[in-house]
Amino acid sequence: MTASKIIIVGTVTGFAIRHDEKEIVCLPGVPGEIQSLADNFVELYAGRHKAQGWRTVTKNLHFFGISDRDVENSIKDCLVQEDHTEAVTFVHDSIVTVMLLAAARERENAEKIVEKTELDIRKKLGPALFGVDDETLEHAVVMLLKKYNMTIAVAESCTGGLVSDKLTNIPGISEFFLEGVVAYSNEAKINVLGVPEELIQKHGAVSSHVARAMADGIKKGASANIGVGITGIAGPTGATKGKPVGLVYIALAGDNFDEVKECCFGGSRLEVKKFSANTALNMIRLALLNGR
Repeated sequence: MTASKIIIVGTVTGFAIRHDEKEIVCLPGVPGEIQSLADNFVELYAGRHKAQGWRTVTKNLHFFGISDRDVENSIKDCLVQEDHTEAVTFVHDSIVTVMLLAAARERENAEKIVEKTELDIRKKLGPALFGVDDETLEHAVVMLLKKYNMTIAVAESCTGGLVSDKLTNIPGISEFFLEGVVAYSNEAKINVLGVPEELIQKHGAVSSHVARAMADGIKKGASANIGVGITGIAGPTGATKGKPVGLVYIALAGDNFDEVKECCFGGSRLEVKKFSANTALNMIRLALLNGR
C-alpha cells in the first residue's frame, strides 16, 4: 500500500509517501520554505494516527557542529519502532534539526515516548544538542551568560554585526552584552580595536592573528569577560592567493583562555555570514559550557 502527498511551497517541491509500512520523506534544504513542508508532514503523520484513534506529539531537537548524517547514525538506535516513533532531519544555516514524532493511544504516553527518546539522544550526542523547539543558538548563549554571570563584547568584520544582531534579539541580554563593533576597514580595526598596524601588514586583515587581536581589543575596551573577533572573506570577490572566498577566522578571548578557529564556508555571501555568525555563537556556547 502506497500513500503520497506532494507539497509545493515557493519554488521548492517536497514529498512524503508511505510504502510497505514505512515513511519516506523528501524535504529540500531551503530554510525559508522547509518549515511549511515539515508542518505538512506532521499533519500527514498526525492524520494517519488520528484515524486510528491515536494521539501524536512532536518536538524539534537542534544540533550544531555535527553533520546531519552523523546525527542520523547516532540516533537511529534511539527510535523504537514498536513505540511508533519517527524522526525527520533537515539542515538550515549549518544547524541540524531533528523533528521527533510519537504516537500513542493516550497523549501522556506519546509525551513519555518523546521525552525518553530525547533523553537517549542527549546521552549520545551531548553538547552537540543546543536547544529544542523555538530555542536558538543565541538563546542558548544568553542562558549560559546568565547562568555564569558573564559579560560579552563582539568585534565583527565580515559578518557586519550579525552576531550582535542575533544576541540582541533575546530579551534581557542588556545585562550581559556590553558592546558590539563593526570594524570593517583596516583603519577601524586599528583605531577602534587597537589592532597593531604591523600585524595587518604582516599577516593580512583576514588572519588568525588579526582575529585574536580584535577579540582582545573589544574585550579590553568593553571590560567584558569574553571578547569575540571575526574577520573573513564573504565573497563573491576579495579572494587572494591562499585566501579563498569563505575563509573566516573566529577568535574568543576570555579571562583565562583564548581560542581561534579557522573556517572555510561555501555558499553565497549571505550564507557565509550566517554560517560564520552561528559558528561564533556555538564557540561561545561551548566555552561557557566548559566553564571558561
